[in-house]
Amino acid sequence: MIAMVRSGLAQAYSNVGNGLLAMAQTGANAWDRRKVTEARSWYEKSAQVWELKHKLAEIENDESGELDLVLAAQSHCDEILNEKSAPRR
Repeated sequence: MIAMVRSGLAQAYSNVGNGLLAMAQTGANAWDRRKVTEARSWYEKSAQVWELKHKLAEIENDESGELDLVLAAQSHCDEILNEKSAPRR
């Protein structure tokens, strides 16, 4: 039962990150840095729950790739933030 609650929580955190990241794109290559940062923090929360589930051996077969997806989304946020903060020439 608790394992299912953790799965739902991790998915909810990831979904909030997805929504914020979608709202963060303001143009073809333009991003709202604050929203990207917030999305990244939700992905981080999701990753922490998935890592706990891995540690507790609670991962179901259909959840085996969820941590990788969340970490990829978090990495995408990092790329956006690093690009945006890089000095323009």
